[in-house]
Amino acid sequence: MRTLSEVVGSHGGAIEYTDSKGKKVFVSPMNLKVMSKYEKWLESRAIQNCMELKSLDAKLFREAFSAVNHDIMKGAYAFGGEVAQDSLQTPAGIGKLVSFMTGLSDEQALELITTEGESFRAVLDLAVRQSLPQKEEDDKGNQVAQTA
Repeated sequence: MRTLSEVVGSHGGAIEYTDSKGKKVFVSPMNLKVMSKYEKWLESRAIQNCMELKSLDAKLFREAFSAVNHDIMKGAYAFGGEVAQDSLQTPAGIGKLVSFMTGLSDEQALELITTEGESFRAVLDLAVRQSLPQKEEDDKGNQVAQTA
């Protein structure tokens, strides 16, 4: 039988990770706060890209800004959506997510990912798995009701 925290994905606090230099890093759960920060970061990047057009072409800027606002309103930058998932395949995206989960700067987060490799990825994977609600499957692979 699962515990309530396993079912709803609210395991305790951060996971402690000690890097190869002996520095301790705490990896927080990927909770709604982290996901929301990531979504806001994606939105602000899109807006910033529009702002770069402002001095080049006013009409193009207005069109791009309108499109970005429309995307924001329809939820195109939602954490589970295509834009967010695609961005997590980039160094900037995964670095930002790790930054939000650890409190490190973007540069420090990228260095941690790069230098620690699989050992840190395993901790990150554990933090993600513990953060999200668990799904149960029957012996045929069909999702079934979750039990506590």
